[in-house]
Amino acid sequence: MENERKMYQDMERIFFTKEQIAEAVKKLGQRITEDYAGKAPVMVCILKGASLFFADLIREIDLPLTIEIGRASCRERV
Repeated sequence: MENERKMYQDMERIFFTKEQIAEAVKKLGQRITEDYAGKAPVMVCILKGASLFFADLIREIDLPLTIEIGRASCRERV
């Protein structure tokens, strides 16, 4: 609990609680399951920022999935 307080100390307010986010992810997973029934969608995650959301989402999808992981960079390579 103390670590959580420190993590949020510079925030003015929290827009969504963990529970609200979890419920929204669950609903999205159910919607994807319904919309793609009978299909095997390919789910693509772009690291790093989306990985936790992606993991939560694919757990809520009740379909056979192919999972692809990619990485993007804003740095120009020389």
